[in-house]
Amino acid sequence: MRHPSMILGWAAWMSASLLVFLSVLLTIDVLSRKLLDRPIVGVFEVSCVGLLFVTFLGLGWAQHKKRQLRIDVLANIVTGKCAHLLELINNSLVLIFFGLILWQGMLEWASAWQKSATGRGLIQIPDIIPISGLVLGSILICLRCLVGSLRSVSGILSRRTG
Repeated sequence: MRHPSMILGWAAWMSASLLVFLSVLLTIDVLSRKLLDRPIVGVFEVSCVGLLFVTFLGLGWAQHKKRQLRIDVLANIVTGKCAHLLELINNSLVLIFFGLILWQGMLEWASAWQKSATGRGLIQIPDIIPISGLVLGSILICLRCLVGSLRSVSGILSRRTG
């Protein structure tokens, strides 16, 4: 199960790097506005698309490292097979939610591809680029949830109790 972890780690690294780049870009843009009274053209569009990639590329890693927001009331009480069952339910719900996002995202991606649609900003970024970030991130989190579900089922079916 090392490969999903490597892929999610790479996506998280890309997400963090993009976040640093966007922070620097927005800082330079704000300074340019204040000092030179001239904003940098396209920063708004680039930052919107970039934040979508930051969000969706980082979600799979957060789920993998169990750093997502969740209510630990039950998770702290149950152990053994019950803990695996709870993790299976969690992974299943996340898989359903992001599966629906992935399905709708693929429909939007196909539509944007056929229409060659672009954004309405100062620089025209093709709509397929931000939709690709959503689709890629959704694929990663769905794969992570599938792997997590398989581990949970394995833990439930194992002979050991704990």
